[in-house]
Amino acid sequence: PRSANSESLRNLRASIILLGKQERNKVILITSSIPGEGKTTISAEIAGAFAMNKERTLLIDMDLRRPRLTDIFPEIKGLPGVVDVFAGQAQLEDVFRSTSIPQLTVIGSGSKCPNPSELLHEGDFMEMIEKLKPQFDRIILDSAPVLPVSDSRLLAKCVQKVLLVVRSRKTPVGAVIRSRD
Repeated sequence: PRSANSESLRNLRASIILLGKQERNKVILITSSIPGEGKTTISAEIAGAFAMNKERTLLIDMDLRRPRLTDIFPEIKGLPGVVDVFAGQAQLEDVFRSTSIPQLTVIGSGSKCPNPSELLHEGDFMEMIEKLKPQFDRIILDSAPVLPVSDSRLLAKCVQKVLLVVRSRKTPVGAVIRSRD
């Protein structure tokens, strides 16, 4: 709790809180320009930070091409997830997974998805988010990198805030600018 990393995450949490009323910052998409920038780590850590702040928090693995939340939460590996819900193979209520962190619930990606952008129909996704909003104080979406695939762009118009994770001295400046635009 006293490490520099923990303090940085508390600062990020405070910055999100200071963006305005919670209702306008409830659903947050976390993405990056390119793979390997740490977006999944930041997604899991910021979700944990909100949960430790006594907020009912839901973390969803929406990186349907290369899901990585199973590396952090191995208990969700091989279980039905968001892909199964969109494919009609599972009910939303059946894919919630409790974690060792009180107030933090996780939904994994679930089954392999051959073509995520076709599965992510705006109406279905918005319907899912609307069902989840009353149950949670924060909903954090770990999404695919924005430049190589269209998934994050499709999801971005359905959320309230987008956080772009940038890895210092690794991500090319041009990639960050294209991602922001």
